[in-house]
Amino acid sequence: DNSKMCKLLDERIDYDDDECCEGLFECTQGFGRDEITTCQSDRAKCDACSPLFTDPFAVSPPQFCCEPGVRCVQPWNGDDNWFWLCIEEEICDVWYDTRCVFNLRALGEGEECCPGRYTCELANGGKTCTMSEEDCKPDQCTPAGNDPYSSGGFVGCCEGTFQCLNFWNPFADKFFICHEGDQAACEAVEPTCVPVDTAKDERPCCIHTQGCKVEGVDMCIPETSECEDPIEDDVCTAAGNDPYATGSLVPCCEGSTQCEKWWSPDSYPFNLCVAGTEADCAAIPPSCAFDGAVKGELPCCKSFVECDAGAVTTCIHETLICESDDECTPANATLDEASPECCAGTTACKKYWEEDKPAYTKCHLGDENECNSVQDACIVTNGYRDARPCCVDTFECDTNGQGWFCLADESSCVIPECRKVGEHASTAAECCGDVTILCLFMNGTSFCPDVDSQCPELEEPSGAVALVPGVWAFALLCLGLFNRE
Repeated sequence: DNSKMCKLLDERIDYDDDECCEGLFECTQGFGRDEITTCQSDRAKCDACSPLFTDPFAVSPPQFCCEPGVRCVQPWNGDDNWFWLCIEEEICDVWYDTRCVFNLRALGEGEECCPGRYTCELANGGKTCTMSEEDCKPDQCTPAGNDPYSSGGFVGCCEGTFQCLNFWNPFADKFFICHEGDQAACEAVEPTCVPVDTAKDERPCCIHTQGCKVEGVDMCIPETSECEDPIEDDVCTAAGNDPYATGSLVPCCEGSTQCEKWWSPDSYPFNLCVAGTEADCAAIPPSCAFDGAVKGELPCCKSFVECDAGAVTTCIHETLICESDDECTPANATLDEASPECCAGTTACKKYWEEDKPAYTKCHLGDENECNSVQDACIVTNGYRDARPCCVDTFECDTNGQGWFCLADESSCVIPECRKVGEHASTAAECCGDVTILCLFMNGTSFCPDVDSQCPELEEPSGAVALVPGVWAFALLCLGLFNRE
């Protein structure tokens, strides 16, 4: 009964009786019309979101917007270049027709603030849009060389400077800087990158554009345009620097890798380019203690506080209650029959923590629900095989020709001499009879057709969804060409 099947990783939860498979949890992302619930295994991936005024597709993988934003594509710069921003839904619906001001900047002649913004009257007679009346600061000013929006609201430029919009950063959209002089001085400033539809020079192409040789001339054209002769900008972030320092990702230079760590106890985890590979990144210890780790000589990380829970001092999240206990087992420590109970803020959690070891219990930070959301490092008994290996007390078997499973009893693994119609197969040679092609379910599972090389209408095996008529021909063509090699 396919209606009883559990949902796999990244599959949507559409109905009240839908359930995620073991080791996964329901993750609700997005806001308003973007809201979606899927099955996930990574809590950090589920919680990640892009704030207002940022491009949710500028990171990999793309993110949903933080509340109250939705993903909205418009020509935000007023030209023909369409790109995504996180913006309130009510602004997304009216912006194209009204071109109202939403991004906390000064109002020009004839301009109005978007719905949900406050029109702030400045001491110099000008007006600006702020998020709320409390953000309106008419008497303050921003000195030359600074962003008038850096405070989160708008603070007008000081006398003798002009609010100048330009590509001040080659890897970010245009933003304002208080520039010395008047509007003419602002217009004379050369951007740090080559704008769209402009001949390229030694500067990189601006964001949302690409370098392309057009009729023998090096140009920067919209990134959505086709280019037969692309030009690559050799721009990268050197080791020891933040690849997101510009506001957008600038990949690490060759020989280094992007590494997210607690680099400072005074800030949250952030990325740096470090020399070496991902393994070198993993070997770098954090600069502070967090998530119930023993404090030792390290300070507690930001948002974590010391907890004197018996013989050791740990660092727990500031939202948790530290209950002193002379004998307790700290977070991430193994719990056995001789161990005292888990310390406050943690729970006993039995999992396959390591793929090459039997399941064991340790004190996991959080409650039972947090424990249930942890994915085993390997596939447990009778579990369908994915990228993880079978656990040490199970056996890998292509049982019944339906795909790789992890079984508790090796004797129950029966491998047929050949695959029958509808049974899983990796190549046509595994099928019974003179078969030259394979059929394909939408989930990627390939299976044997009948002897006339026709894909039968079968009841789908566990985890499979039959292709609709019309899609069969494409699947057969692809697999037929592949097996013709």
